[in-house]
Amino acid sequence: MGERSLRRRRLVWRVAGAVIIGAVAVASVGIARHPLHWAARWGLTGVASRLLAEGYSITARDADGATPLHVASREGHLEVATVLLADWAIEERDKHGATPLHYAAWGGSRETAELLVSRGASPRSRDTLGRTPLHYARSAAVAELLFSKGAQVDDDGIPENEPAFMKDLLKEQPQALLVSAPGGTPLDSAAGRGDVEVMKFLLDHGASVDSKNRWGITPLHEAAAGGHLGAVELLVERGADVNAKDRDGDTPLVAAQAISHSKRVARFLREHGAKP
Repeated sequence: MGERSLRRRRLVWRVAGAVIIGAVAVASVGIARHPLHWAARWGLTGVASRLLAEGYSITARDADGATPLHVASREGHLEVATVLLADWAIEERDKHGATPLHYAAWGGSRETAELLVSRGASPRSRDTLGRTPLHYARSAAVAELLFSKGAQVDDDGIPENEPAFMKDLLKEQPQALLVSAPGGTPLDSAAGRGDVEVMKFLLDHGASVDSKNRWGITPLHEAAAGGHLGAVELLVERGADVNAKDRDGDTPLVAAQAISHSKRVARFLREHGAKP
């Protein structure tokens, strides 16, 4: 395989990684067999209360290890979440290590996130990939709440106790973990999703526009690879280096050109001085 072909494949892997990471918080939508999960998903407070009174287990898990509180938090059903909070641990994690606050951040409900934080949920909790709820935040209002409660805008997204085998593998075969290895700031995550409003909040509150993760990838690489023109425009407007290079020597333009739906992004970058 030629060097250019390998670099192109690595860029595609990075995009795939962003998709997988973003899916963590919504993975349980498809399968929620327990009655309490259904009540939580649809916001049926009365049904949830009756089920609890009849002895249904609040500890039930769906296929991804999410509890009913995770589901209610993601869907933004404040009243159901309040009922479930009366009996369940606030920091309980699904099989990806995500807490109900991670789910609330992904769902975008400030009210639900605020409830969880008021009951002791930590804005600095990390999932198995090292992401905090701020990495998941899909609304500026939730990002603002998390920031006000101590979340760090330049958190590097690396778990405190990264498994030793991951460290060794990253040294020997860095491309092997591009899809699942930890690393990256909340701005990287938001740029990869194209969440412009969240990006604006993070940049306005001190996030580094040219921060690099362990592979040298910047938020502009993430936005360009995802084909998110609005995100790319914002980053360039805020002074992002259009010719920043990652560890492979690839610029954001290369990232955009590697993905067929990023042609408009590539054209924009070239118009602003980008080089391959």
